[in-house]
Amino acid sequence: MTIECRDEHWLVSNVTRTTYDFRIRARGVSDYVRDTTATFFTALDDITVFDPANVTVTPDESSHFRHTRLWLESTLRRTPVPLYQKQLEVAT
Repeated sequence: MTIECRDEHWLVSNVTRTTYDFRIRARGVSDYVRDTTATFFTALDDITVFDPANVTVTPDESSHFRHTRLWLESTLRRTPVPLYQKQLEVAT
């Protein structure tokens, strides 16, 4: 589950009920808090849950799908390649 808390996006890893509220442990996914772990309490923080059913898909209107290709390329470059795999060269 993905939430928004303190103006950042977080991936929930654990939810525990406490005496007064819920304790949420999460890992940051937005740029500023990426891979940072945090604990939030629902009594203290405003937490917004993202529902995947409410996502609106918009088409890429750039020429030759330039924006989509740029996003895919940057995502692939950030993904580590395991040492036992050869990196495949793509002909352009």
